[in-house]
Amino acid sequence: MGLVVSRTHGVNPGLMQCFYSGEAYGVALYGRLRGDEEAPRMACLDHQPCPKCEGYMKQGIILVSVKDDDAKTDNQNPYRTGGWVVMAEKWVKRVVKPQALVDHMLTARFAFVPDEAWDLLKLPRAKHEPESV
Repeated sequence: MGLVVSRTHGVNPGLMQCFYSGEAYGVALYGRLRGDEEAPRMACLDHQPCPKCEGYMKQGIILVSVKDDDAKTDNQNPYRTGGWVVMAEKWVKRVVKPQALVDHMLTARFAFVPDEAWDLLKLPRAKHEPESV
């Protein structure tokens, strides 16, 4: 099965967006979509980390700040509020409770952190690369 080209939009490209960082990291060729619609300019298609985030996940755990209410109601993709850091495993083991949450974070290599907890931990609001945290 090959790509069916759109008469209006050709191969109908769009940028692939990383679920973890939100950055563009590749191009998706959608071809002809239902109703010959134009493809989204940017879309998160899966939870596969981009190469940059994959590297960060080898170094530590990615933490992303999220709106408190969304963290309770939409734990799959809550509203992100701008905080983004990579923390060392030893920090996660020392600071995070209960142990089941620590185990999950160490396996997933990623966690959403509600704003209230983010602020209590005094984590930075701007994106910080691993070496600066």
